[in-house]
Amino acid sequence: MHVVLFPLAQILQLLFVLGLAGGAAGSITKEREARTWPILLATPLDDGEIVKGKALGVFLRNLPLLLPLPVLYWLPFVLGPSNQRTAPEFVLWAVLLACGLAGTTLFLLGTGLYFSTRLKTTTAAVVATLAVYYLPKLFFCGFLSPLFVVSAGMLAVVGGGSSGPAAPAILLIGIAPAAVYVGVGLFFMRRATARVRREVF
Repeated sequence: MHVVLFPLAQILQLLFVLGLAGGAAGSITKEREARTWPILLATPLDDGEIVKGKALGVFLRNLPLLLPLPVLYWLPFVLGPSNQRTAPEFVLWAVLLACGLAGTTLFLLGTGLYFSTRLKTTTAAVVATLAVYYLPKLFFCGFLSPLFVVSAGMLAVVGGGSSGPAAPAILLIGIAPAAVYVGVGLFFMRRATARVRREVF
């Protein structure tokens, strides 16, 4: 089950990351390229509402890719040996997964929207967003990725390594990168809001 479902989850996760990054990074640059951005700025919507609306729209468009991920990650645990399906392990798994997905989602939305307000073309904004997301993983072997840590934590759960003293360590290691990603994503979303009316054309 794990050998089949884990690669499938990784592929779906990659598609989700690419879709979210591309959608967020292109949400404003595409309107600039189509010359419709000044029309949107002329509406009664304030800057925060515009950015939140863009973020929500990108998130909802990619939601069909996100929803199957928890199922694909949980199935090996649920259908695994009965002695590994304890309540504390299931809670640990759920917390790690929720934190990892939230961190990745907010990071990509925030940085994508920021680069969309900062750069002139959609291609440049998408490349910058993906570079900021993937380069730290290349240099640190994926350790700074919330979803990478979630995957490692789930492997530990499947292997029975989440019981006893290891559980708090796995939880801390899983939540720390996700918390950083959430903070960075929210910071860049605020910076995007501050830049909405700069360099309109």
